[in-house]
Amino acid sequence: MTEPSISRRLAALAHQAAAQPDLPRLRAILAHNLTLATSPARPTERLVLPGESGPVALAGRLAAQIYARAQDDWFDEGRCHIAPMVIAAALASGTDDLYAAVAAGYAAEMPVAATYGLQAHKQGFRPTSMFGNIGAAAAASVGLGLDAAQTARAISLAANASAGHTRCMIEETDEWRLDLMRAARAGIEAALLVQLMDATAADQSFEGQNGWAQSYFDDRGAQRLLDTLASRVFDLKQVGLKPYPASGVGFATIDAALKMRADLGGAPADDARISLFAHETVWLVPGAEARGPYRSLLGAALSLPCLAAQGLLTGTVVPLIGPDLPADIARVIAGTAIHHDNSLPPQVARMVLTQNGKSYEVMGDGDALMALDFDSITADPASFALRFGVTAADVSRIIAALPMGKVSASAAIAALT
Repeated sequence: MTEPSISRRLAALAHQAAAQPDLPRLRAILAHNLTLATSPARPTERLVLPGESGPVALAGRLAAQIYARAQDDWFDEGRCHIAPMVIAAALASGTDDLYAAVAAGYAAEMPVAATYGLQAHKQGFRPTSMFGNIGAAAAASVGLGLDAAQTARAISLAANASAGHTRCMIEETDEWRLDLMRAARAGIEAALLVQLMDATAADQSFEGQNGWAQSYFDDRGAQRLLDTLASRVFDLKQVGLKPYPASGVGFATIDAALKMRADLGGAPADDARISLFAHETVWLVPGAEARGPYRSLLGAALSLPCLAAQGLLTGTVVPLIGPDLPADIARVIAGTAIHHDNSLPPQVARMVLTQNGKSYEVMGDGDALMALDFDSITADPASFALRFGVTAADVSRIIAALPMGKVSASAAIAALT
């Protein structure tokens, strides 16, 4: 008996997840990311052509808004964000079961991202936009009511739009947002083409000769992805939710800085010497070693020395934009020594600080810092709002729109304003 193609396997995973959605985790993912979309700031308006409308344009706008502060979610094994594209495509589909559609998107994307995420980063690809179109297509397909065979076609169509490189992270230019917008748009466009136009797509688009896996990752027959699908089960708890506007690889550093500040009883002395240790794949992210000036929110969010300085000196992390950094933060950034240490897991960082003849050492755990759940969000809406640049009323409105049963896309969109 012929084995089903990879696109059909991904579609099956999507529909299985949609049938049994993990509601507690999905409520947390949606509360976190929809809160981000309530921000009055619209930094991506110049990336939307005048007069654009309809579900494809809506998906792009929503993805940009969720991602505007770089504070969405992070799937470390896949080196990517998932929420902006998947949630945006699900919302734009007009589904009456948002939880099911979002669950489908994550289920289809996570195996692909886990297989190729690190290689994508090493090759200079943008993992988020290489894989986000796949998750967006699955989310939109389930949201539109497509069956598994149609969903497989939509996934194959959308996979053809995988794209994006990381030069924008070095030059701090608009591609870093446009990449995600295009992935979200590609996902729902593919689903709509299948639904409305009966568009066809290669059944073996991933594993076939000259297909996706071979062309992008030199994986003939997509054997690595087949191995992942045969041996791994993914869980939404493997996806972190970011409490601060920072790169996903930077949260171990932030956690270490916050712990160090607590151990010191406040900010370090002016002459403190700091050494930061992290796995080489952390430093692989463009901008991770940058010391400023930061021309955009992106630059500061990517810079581990900047994240360490903010955590140590202020006990929090906020967007830092512009050539003139606060003098104390600039001093700590300049004085932080960085080290590649492959004995550490990627989401663990070690910080050593010496002052007044005494040394302090802490270990930071990025996964623990990103382990937000629905209860932690609802327990203190005011504090949550402060970290997200919105109001407590915004947070409360989003929470109220996410009951344990079903929630429609229209209800969720209405709660954004």
